[in-house]
Amino acid sequence: TILSSPHPVVMARALKTSWRQRLDSWYFLTFQIPWLPERLASVGDATLMARAIRNTAQPGAFSEETMAELRRGWADPAVLGAQIDWYRAMVRYPQKLPTDRIVRVPTRILWGDGDTFLRAELADQSLAFCPAGEVRRFPAFGHWLAHEGADEVAASILRERIPES
Repeated sequence: TILSSPHPVVMARALKTSWRQRLDSWYFLTFQIPWLPERLASVGDATLMARAIRNTAQPGAFSEETMAELRRGWADPAVLGAQIDWYRAMVRYPQKLPTDRIVRVPTRILWGDGDTFLRAELADQSLAFCPAGEVRRFPAFGHWLAHEGADEVAASILRERIPES
């Protein structure tokens, strides 16, 4: 089960070909600058990071306890660096992504239709890499599915069997 994340090949293609996706993924470019994103993200108990999450999530999706745990993680330079390095690698090394990487296990792609970071068509394009896959959309939620629709998402993961191809 994948939550709010396209297949890496699909994302790399979208960053090359879709101006709308590029605009929605502006932070990918910001993360390319050495050391600056890490420095900015850690200022003031990770205030910018926390604000970015809260501003793109439904009200109440992230509890104070959850935000405190996220801030503890962001305070560790290794944790924050690893998160940012994922975005750096997607932009810097797209040629390292195999173009025929098929996901052969049954796969469910869960997608919030209100996602402000990722275009909805990326879910469907990702399905082309998952012959035994399906997309489940959540119209009432956005990018932060596990927090915005915890009960519905958990039910989809735990109770529903993915059909075999």
